[in-house]
Amino acid sequence: MSRTTRNSDSAITVSWSTAGTMRRVRLTEPFCIGRDARGELQTDEAAISRAHAAVFLREGQWWVRNLDSADGALLNGAQFQSAPLARRGVLSFTGIDVQVMLEVEEQPTSAQRDSTAGPSSDPNADRTKLQSAALPNAPSAAGSTAQSIRIQVDPDPNPREFTDAIRVGRDATCSIRIENEGVSRAHTEIFRVGNHWFARDLGSSNGTFLDGQRIDDALLPSRCTVSLGVDGPRLELSYVAPKRTESASPSEPRSLEEVAAHYFDPNSKAPAGDRTMWVRRAYGTVQRRQKRRYGSVIAGAVGLLLVAVGIGIYQHLQLQRTRGVAEQIFYNMKTIELQLAQLEVQVQASTDPAHRGDADQARARLAEMSTQYDGLLEELGILNDETLPEDRLIFRMARVFGECEIAMPKGFVEETKRYIDIWRSDERLAKALRRAQEQNLPPVITSTLAEHHMPPQFFYVALQESDFLPKAIGPQTRFGIAKGMWQIMPETAIQYGLRPGPLLDVPEFDPADQRFDAAAATGAAARYLADLYRGEAQASGLLVLASYNWGTTRVRKRIQAMEENPRDRNFWRLLAQTDMPAETRDYVFKIFAAAVIGEDPKLFGFDFEKPLANTQPAPKGS
Repeated sequence: MSRTTRNSDSAITVSWSTAGTMRRVRLTEPFCIGRDARGELQTDEAAISRAHAAVFLREGQWWVRNLDSADGALLNGAQFQSAPLARRGVLSFTGIDVQVMLEVEEQPTSAQRDSTAGPSSDPNADRTKLQSAALPNAPSAAGSTAQSIRIQVDPDPNPREFTDAIRVGRDATCSIRIENEGVSRAHTEIFRVGNHWFARDLGSSNGTFLDGQRIDDALLPSRCTVSLGVDGPRLELSYVAPKRTESASPSEPRSLEEVAAHYFDPNSKAPAGDRTMWVRRAYGTVQRRQKRRYGSVIAGAVGLLLVAVGIGIYQHLQLQRTRGVAEQIFYNMKTIELQLAQLEVQVQASTDPAHRGDADQARARLAEMSTQYDGLLEELGILNDETLPEDRLIFRMARVFGECEIAMPKGFVEETKRYIDIWRSDERLAKALRRAQEQNLPPVITSTLAEHHMPPQFFYVALQESDFLPKAIGPQTRFGIAKGMWQIMPETAIQYGLRPGPLLDVPEFDPADQRFDAAAATGAAARYLADLYRGEAQASGLLVLASYNWGTTRVRKRIQAMEENPRDRNFWRLLAQTDMPAETRDYVFKIFAAAVIGEDPKLFGFDFEKPLANTQPAPKGS
């Protein structure tokens, strides 16, 4: 890319130092930083990857992305993957003393744009080099043509050619639309920065794989295969990758032998940075001192080190693939669970024994997949001998509530522990559980939940709603007054077969209101929870809790905005939304933390017995 600047409402000024001189250039187009970034921010320093970082414009906002570089990049001194630029940012690189200042310009007026001059009277005088090695001139923007890419979607034999960014997914707005259940609405984006093409996963459910390796963002080789999911649809891509310049470094080492030659051969003529030269000199000094006595030992140690690096890389790739397979099995289990729930409704309404046989086969398949999933969890080491007992219970409870442990958001374990500390701060939990025992509620509630194939831990919903107070009355709302241990609204009570009584709009206890009948209200609440679980919540138990607290009218819009499948519609996705009400978040975490405590109260410092110790669990796989 030349330094010819075109008029634009959004520009970025890039400053760097070369040979003691501060250089500065104003850019309005995306650009790359790396050894192979022909005509862009180019360097002959070996510590920089071929395509190290990219700066690009997205919807009026400048972004900088670390392109999975080998040695890393820092933005304002911190590691990053992809981040928006504020007014100013400093980009630095591990291993070399080079800093690049990125300054986003405020949008100029029309008059200012017309009068804006370029960075230099001679565009080639400001060619962007992070080192002083001579670089050939790049074609100007006016004389260059957009680099195109050919994409063939299997099994269609006819490739298509693109010059602009391509979005791939199920949505009708995608450039390449693929009707496949394993493909997200917006799955992958393939875009160009300068003369390089890249692929970026758009937060898809099944992931994006480049030549078998899962990626978030990656530079595309001239010929490659992009898969949407582990075994999903395949895209064959090809384009003319930029040729390497003579002054640029050779390709990065592709084998263990090349790694050894790069770092340990003092006679290598390949370009090398200060760090590489330091490694070579240090190795040469040790080799000369101990050549006669320890030469074979050193050579053997180096060889073992290189073999260990190769094995480590292979194991990492295998681990990523295993993780993807395990996650896919989990959400396939949830899909079968939902289908099974519909089948059991048919079984109850039919006298055909074949329907019962189909349901039994589905449950057996579900149990088999659960065993496979457990084996993959063990292989991944999600839980091992070093896992704290508290953390182990949190992971287990997430599974009980229908959430995928592998996809658990970062920080969820610590947030749960914070709510456990909140329960420790007063006597509310102990008093409420004592009240439940006095009314013999645990077996009544859990057996009713089991009839509807719901985990017994939904017992703690009543705790959060009323502290098991049999005559609990909620505040007046536009939906009416919630009453009873489960705090059921009048409309929901009628829908699930309860008589609200003549005082339904009066905040008083009414013996004629069946919401105050523990057994009847528990039956209605269990059916309501089961309908949420197997309906809009798509087998996400924690999403059920959010729905129960939020109310079906308010939460329905938020839930329906998610794709209707367990992988895309679950509590992890809801938790990632920044505008989730604090009240609902607090409600879900308090119930979840209480359920974790209830599995082993003594572990968390409580002196009561396990509340659900002698209750009936829900059937496995539900």
